[in-house]
Amino acid sequence: MLETKLKEQRDYKIAVFREAEVSAYNPVEAQTDGDPMTMASGNRVYDGAIACPRWLELGTRVEILGRIYICEDRMNIRYNNNFDIMMWDYQDAIDFGRRTLQVKIFN
Repeated sequence: MLETKLKEQRDYKIAVFREAEVSAYNPVEAQTDGDPMTMASGNRVYDGAIACPRWLELGTRVEILGRIYICEDRMNIRYNNNFDIMMWDYQDAIDFGRRTLQVKIFN
């Protein structure tokens, strides 16, 4: 599924470059909600998914550190300029930390 979505990337033009706070999370109740395996889009959690600010449409593609992610989940409303990358491994998420990074948003 992700490979198909990434192949479609060639049809998109870069709309916005912006600096944003980027962190990582794990699909566990303590970091999400009562159903950590289901994202706001209704899809099951997968590698390559990201939680995005509410002003971005679900399904939007973003590039961070050279990797394409698909907005499948939502940040809390108080985080208007934050992105949260889904990672399976807890230590990987801790090691990633919170960074201010360049984000490419595709339309």
